[in-house]
Amino acid sequence: MLIFFGAATLSTALAAFQRVAWREWRLVILEPLLFYFLARAMRPSRAEWEAVLQAFLLGGIGVAGVGLLQWITGTGLITGEAGARCIRGPYGSPNNLALYLGRVFPFLLALTLNGSSRRGRLLAGLGLLMVGAALIGTCSEGAGFLGIPAALMAMGGLWLWDRWGGLSRGIRWGLILMAVGGILLFAGALAPRIGEALARRAATPGSTVFFRVRLWASTLDLIREHPLFGVGPDNFLYWYRSRYIRPDAWQEPNLSHSHNVFLDFWARTGLLGLIAGLAWQVLFWRRVVRAGISGDPWRWGAAGAMADLLGHGLVDQGFFLIDLAFAFMVVFGTGLGIADGSPRSERPRPVGIHGAIAYPEGP
Repeated sequence: MLIFFGAATLSTALAAFQRVAWREWRLVILEPLLFYFLARAMRPSRAEWEAVLQAFLLGGIGVAGVGLLQWITGTGLITGEAGARCIRGPYGSPNNLALYLGRVFPFLLALTLNGSSRRGRLLAGLGLLMVGAALIGTCSEGAGFLGIPAALMAMGGLWLWDRWGGLSRGIRWGLILMAVGGILLFAGALAPRIGEALARRAATPGSTVFFRVRLWASTLDLIREHPLFGVGPDNFLYWYRSRYIRPDAWQEPNLSHSHNVFLDFWARTGLLGLIAGLAWQVLFWRRVVRAGISGDPWRWGAAGAMADLLGHGLVDQGFFLIDLAFAFMVVFGTGLGIADGSPRSERPRPVGIHGAIAYPEGP
């Protein structure tokens, strides 16, 4: 976290457009990091951290409700590709709503399947229905084809991994053969068709894939010229539309990010920021796999939410929005077990002595 903060601060200080860079630095880097540091320093009990997570989920259910109300009343909708009418909730874009709900959906799914009480599972299931319907209403291909499938695969894989030791050798080999067969079936039957469809859309001017491919190529050009420090937070838009936009992508000059989470880290915070972001993933997944998800639907949901970030983030924003940055800190802290220590009631209580603090059993 400190390495990322240093890298982002240095990139901000070197940015060409200082006002917007420092604004994003404050909103998307400093404040979410302060939230994480405070959460770590306070050492919350499990009940306290679950309260934070419940508030996070209620926020997601709330914005899903706004989107569903738009769907019912037909107001505030956005016309997408092929004339589809898409909900956007309180956001400016359906994709923004889908990105946020993709972080909420896995938690609700985990609580529905493995909640601690029947009432809790029922409430989580109702929220899951709302969030799932809202995700469909966003018409987001990134969520539907990448984010949510990635979340489901990660959660399913962790569930199997958690029970792997208790399975017989025959069942283990059966699962391995099924997985290999499924991969071969996909590669042999579906992958070529998907590849052809994507290639056709990439060659069709005006399609989403067409603009994404050219945007990624432009971002690689930008990174090639600014490999160490990037161009700074919220500076991508100004560099892209004035220097790096491809001539055949002129219809969309006002893109403020690269629509790829890894390229975005590099372009905004430089090479060191990208390395820090990759280190986050290594730490998160190592801890989740080692700790397991037995009896902990919150960690199970956090794994799904992080997988959604990586999947959907391949074609869209992943971190550098206010809500997504705070959501990342919540997901990251949950996966790393920020509240796995002893409950607050079991810790030594500080005793005040004339304004000083003393601990009965040492500091």
